[in-house]
Amino acid sequence: MIKKFCLLLASIVLFSGCIEVEQEIWIHADGSGRVRIAFGVSSSMYKMMNFKSDEDRQKEIKENVELLEKNPNVAKAEIKEYEKKDLWFYDVDVHINDLRNTKQLQEDLQKIFSSKGKRKGRDAKIAVEKLDNGNYLFMYKFKLKEEEETQYAKSVNQFFKDKHFLFRLHAPHIVATNGYRNKEQNMAEWRFDMVDVIEQKGEFLPQLRAEIAGPKIWLWITVGILIILAIIGVFFYKRQKKK
Repeated sequence: MIKKFCLLLASIVLFSGCIEVEQEIWIHADGSGRVRIAFGVSSSMYKMMNFKSDEDRQKEIKENVELLEKNPNVAKAEIKEYEKKDLWFYDVDVHINDLRNTKQLQEDLQKIFSSKGKRKGRDAKIAVEKLDNGNYLFMYKFKLKEEEETQYAKSVNQFFKDKHFLFRLHAPHIVATNGYRNKEQNMAEWRFDMVDVIEQKGEFLPQLRAEIAGPKIWLWITVGILIILAIIGVFFYKRQKKK
C-alpha cells in the first residue's frame, strides 16, 4: 500500500542535451531533511540559447524562491546559477521541516522546472524497508526504459561523454551500502558516467542501496512506503524536439 512519505528528489532526465546531474538528500533524526537538485548543461549551449538578461534571470530566481518559501513546510529555499567545469548549473536547495509532508513542495518544483521546458521523464522511486535485524534499507530504484527509448539513448550518448550522475544520501548511522561509504560524514555516495545511466548499465544500476541503523530514529517511517518522485524538466528540451 502506497503511503504519504514524501522524501523529495527528482528523477533523472536523460535526453535533453549535454547534462550533468547532482542529487543529494539529507534525512535528520527528527524527520526533517534537505533536498538538493542540480543539473548542468554546456556553458556554450546555455549562453547561445538563453535569451534572458541577467536582471531577468535574477528576478525569476527570486520569484521561484518566494514560491517555495510560501510553503509552511519549507524552512529555507535557495536557488542559484553558476558555472563549473564548462557547465552552467541550475541548483535548487530546499530545507524541509517534515519529509512526510511535501506534496505541495513537489507541485511547486514542477512549476519551477516546467518553466525551463518540461518533458515527460522517467520515474524513479525510493523505498524504505525494515530488515530482520532491525535496521532499515534505503533504496533508490531506477525505472527501466522501454527498448525503443534505450536504443535512441545509445544513438545520442556521445553527447554525454565525460558527464556524470552523482547521488548522495546523508543519514544517521549508515552501516552498509553498495555505493561508497563515508563514515566520518555519515554519507553514502554513488557516481556514474551518464552514458552508463543512459544505457542502464553499471555496477549499482538499476538500484542504489544503503542500510541504516538506529530504529529509534526511524519510528516515523512506515515500512514498505514508496515515494513517487517529482519529474523534472531541463533547459532547451522543447527547442531540441523541434529540430
